[in-house]
Amino acid sequence: MAGAVQRPDGRKKFVVYLDPKLIQSIKMKALEEDRHAYELVEEIIAKSLDQKPD
Repeated sequence: MAGAVQRPDGRKKFVVYLDPKLIQSIKMKALEEDRHAYELVEEIIAKSLDQKPD
C-alpha cells in the first residue's frame, strides 16, 4: 500500500463503520480510563474472540 504509515508497534489500519452513538461511547470510555480508543476496542474484540491482545 503506497503511502501507508507504518507504526512501530506493527498495528495496521482496519476501517469499520459503526453507529455514531457507539463511537461516542467508545471515546468516552477511553477518556474515563485514560486510554486510547484503539486500545479499548482492541481489548474488547480480542476478548470476544477469546484471544489475548499483543
